[in-house]
Amino acid sequence: MKKTSPRRKRVLLLLGWYSPSTEKGIVRYAREANWALDLQTLRTGVFPENRGFDGILGLLGGWGVRPELGEFVRRAVGVPVVDMHADLAATLPAGRVLTDNLAVGRLAAEHFLDREFKNCLFYCRSLSDWSANERMLGFSTRLAESGLRPDTLECYPRGFSKELTARHCVKQLTRYLADAPRPLAIFAENDDFALFALDACEQAGLRVPEEVALLGSGNNSLVVEFASVPLSSVDHDSVTRSYRAAQLLDRLMAGEPVPREPIRTPPKGVILRRSTDILAVADPGVAAALNEIRLHFSDVQLGPQDVADACGINLRTLNRGILKNLGRSVAAELRQVRLRHARQLLLTTDLTISEVAQQSGFANLLHFRRSFSRDSDASPRQWRTAHSAAAQPSVPDPAAANQD
Repeated sequence: MKKTSPRRKRVLLLLGWYSPSTEKGIVRYAREANWALDLQTLRTGVFPENRGFDGILGLLGGWGVRPELGEFVRRAVGVPVVDMHADLAATLPAGRVLTDNLAVGRLAAEHFLDREFKNCLFYCRSLSDWSANERMLGFSTRLAESGLRPDTLECYPRGFSKELTARHCVKQLTRYLADAPRPLAIFAENDDFALFALDACEQAGLRVPEEVALLGSGNNSLVVEFASVPLSSVDHDSVTRSYRAAQLLDRLMAGEPVPREPIRTPPKGVILRRSTDILAVADPGVAAALNEIRLHFSDVQLGPQDVADACGINLRTLNRGILKNLGRSVAAELRQVRLRHARQLLLTTDLTISEVAQQSGFANLLHFRRSFSRDSDASPRQWRTAHSAAAQPSVPDPAAANQD
């Protein structure tokens, strides 16, 4: 007798906004689990008329998301649901897999502390939004541990408003910047607000990152890579979040109960770009030298004397200034900037080790390998392999299914 293949599970996707990394994690798990994905609502905005789906995977909250998404899910009684947002948590019975926003905030604070910033601002739409509030708490708590008290600027302190416009947000921050201490570090709740902050700095005549450093959240390449000053951003690792969400939905469709607490997935790290690639120092000569290094480190001919000459400073005087502010020499700072860029390329590109060395300003491959190994206790190839493996979502482990 011919065996029939088991019916493929049909999963309805209700994603309130476009997120390529979120979709990537879902697709990865759907292939492994042999799901059939229902994209009708994503493509047309029309909800399916029948109940022929086994589960719902969604991004059901957030500013601008259609309220009908939540209403449709509430009517789908008995269908397992996993949501990757928290706005509807009180009214929607669903499993949840969320970004660890406290960790996002702490990462942002660490990023600015590493760069010696003393004046910090959290910039957001409204702290009534759960993700903004959690990011602010992580940010302010970590800074407080180092004796700093950041400011917070809300565009709409009393909650969301239909009057929300980029013009309003930019105008409000521009007014704040007029009297703000500098150098200033701004952590924006998301990449869109980092872009608003960049517009405000340009209107106020402030240089980024020399006077104001900007850090976004979400690492949306369509925003951060094409800004007039490329924006550093916290990578939430949405691929892993959505993979874990799909993994949880599979377990719920198999009959497991909905977890009482949301599963939290950690951010991957800060993706460094021009907008925060600077150290906050008061000495104008040192600041000029650091800026020269960050602009031209990829030039293999650039050395300490070239940096000093470009700034019109005696090398011995410059070394004393950088040593006083950073605790290292011009040569050591140049090497650190090159190594930091190399790690970024190893983590985010498929360039060969030789290409990474060249684009990071190392004269030859041997010099790069020796410098990298001394600094990281691993060769460039070993470091890339270890960190790439750590970034991949794990394959479902039935034995650990209930340990989330």
